[in-house]
Amino acid sequence: MITQKYFEFLLKSYTKAVAKFWQKEKNFLKRYIEEMGKSFEYFEKPLESMINIYGDKGKLSKHINYDAKINFNNMPKIKSFLLTPGNIPLIEIEYLYFLILVSKEILWRPSRKFLKISKKLNMYFKKNNLNFIKITNKDLNEIKHEIKNRDLFVLVGSDKTLSEFKGIIPDSKKIIEYGSKTSAGIILEYKGIGGIIKDITYFSHAGCLSPTIVFISEKTKDDFLKEFKNKIKNRRNIFNKKEKLFNYYLCLSENIKSEKTGEFHVSINPENILILKGFINLIIFKRKREIIEKLISLKNYLQGISLYPYDQGLKEEIKKNLGNIYIKEAGKLQIIDEKFFPDGIKPIRKIIELFNI
Repeated sequence: MITQKYFEFLLKSYTKAVAKFWQKEKNFLKRYIEEMGKSFEYFEKPLESMINIYGDKGKLSKHINYDAKINFNNMPKIKSFLLTPGNIPLIEIEYLYFLILVSKEILWRPSRKFLKISKKLNMYFKKNNLNFIKITNKDLNEIKHEIKNRDLFVLVGSDKTLSEFKGIIPDSKKIIEYGSKTSAGIILEYKGIGGIIKDITYFSHAGCLSPTIVFISEKTKDDFLKEFKNKIKNRRNIFNKKEKLFNYYLCLSENIKSEKTGEFHVSINPENILILKGFINLIIFKRKREIIEKLISLKNYLQGISLYPYDQGLKEEIKKNLGNIYIKEAGKLQIIDEKFFPDGIKPIRKIIELFNI
């Protein structure tokens, strides 16, 4: 039986491991990000914050029982398969770390975009005597025979990618999936424009809290659109050439009605919301209730919400209708903190449910 002490121990060990790795590999990450053509400023503050939050003296330490003792003999030892996306470097450590606790073998298929850094991460694990993780960069059809005997599949990526992988996994297998997710921004006042643009452009519009959906009020619509377009146009090199071409041809092939604004495609009150990097869906509202109704319809896709101003009444109304969703002030640093972290242990909770531990 997994007890509260187990979770305390898990929290302690996980956060320390994340801090140690990110701090150790900071220079490597910097070089890697610069090679991708992205400025390190997108990552420097988040890295420092992760180290500060996850370290022994970090904000989370007060929640941790350092005397927790766990008997790992009762943990299942399974053969796992892990698929991870290519949005943010090292986000996969959240899934890997929990799989390590219950696996005797892990076959890991990272995004080819982050293959180099994934191998670097695996070297770090091997130095710590974790030698049972194998990385593959083979295509779906090439790894069919390798994955058919796996006990557990953890699939992280777009709904389209997950659907393709699930198509070759036997129905009897246990699957944990994390499909397409996005975030929304709600701007009630003109002053929030700068903050929401920070959120949109942070992590090159690939972060968990980088909005693809932005609500703006009817009364500030014209001023907002003008300022939004001016500020976005000053943000260059957000996307690489491949991403720009993909978005361009997607608009042509799907007949998406949008206006090119800087490197983004902006749609105003679109009939169909497009949840994709590089696309912004601007939804103009007259009453706050309209926001709630739209958010409810998108509930299964929302990772978080940025608010400006940080309206406590609206925050409570959102939580009442959407549950324990992460809500922050627009423009504040996008980083997992002690408020967000309970959602960060979903992988191990899912494993516990699946195996009746």
